[in-house]
Amino acid sequence: MTIDSEPLFTLRLQRDGDTALTMRGGPKGTRMIAAAAPGGRFEGARVTGSVVAGTSGDWATARSGGGILVDARLTLLTDDGAPILMSYMGVGGYEDNGDAWMHV
Repeated sequence: MTIDSEPLFTLRLQRDGDTALTMRGGPKGTRMIAAAAPGGRFEGARVTGSVVAGTSGDWATARSGGGILVDARLTLLTDDGAPILMSYMGVGGYEDNGDAWMHV
């Protein structure tokens, strides 16, 4: 069985520097908890809007092999005023040049 799908929008987040709370030495790795986005925009063919500042969080676990497990929650507001609670989980890591990547 094949499921047809298409991206709903592209999300671009602003970053708030290195303000994460870090808890090292946990049984599953190092935990990092941060305000994920002080703002940002999302744009797609059917929906556009902004990230509501101060209402988002990012819970990440850095694994010993270099990978990162991500659990993120964002509050979005469409340009026509509809609120959306968005949550996603994924895996990520860092390239040799320091750029981050993520698959959700």
